[in-house]
Amino acid sequence: MRNVFVMCVCVGHWACGGGNDDSGGNSGNLPDISGDYQVMVNWVTGCDGDPGIVEDWAQGPLSIEGSPSNLSFDFGDDMDFSGTVSASGSVWFSGVVTNDSATLDLGFSGTADQTDDQWVVLGELEIVVEDDEFTSNNCSVTSEIEAFELVGVR
Repeated sequence: MRNVFVMCVCVGHWACGGGNDDSGGNSGNLPDISGDYQVMVNWVTGCDGDPGIVEDWAQGPLSIEGSPSNLSFDFGDDMDFSGTVSASGSVWFSGVVTNDSATLDLGFSGTADQTDDQWVVLGELEIVVEDDEFTSNNCSVTSEIEAFELVGVR
């Protein structure tokens, strides 16, 4: 009897789509992470140890708008990036912007998790900075940011 139960569980698991590597299982259930957020910069490394390269524009309000496959991540002051969120909650955005006299070629990779109706986006920014202020003219910055949805604002 035990073998029959184990076989039924295994067959049921296989027939229903299976594990996390199932690429087609959640394609219709993309999370809606659009909303208003408050961003915290947790740490910054690179570019002569200057945290201002990230904190000057990323710390504070963030607006995420659009559909999961075509999102806008707007930090204000022309710091707007295009991105997506997958069914598993993986979040990506990227773009090239000018901040003060520096050109920032930026990419973000992270996750979105929902707890008690509040989304939290956590991940790392990878930024190539082109600015004559630095000895080598170009430098790289890595930073972790965490964005908390402001529930009940909209």
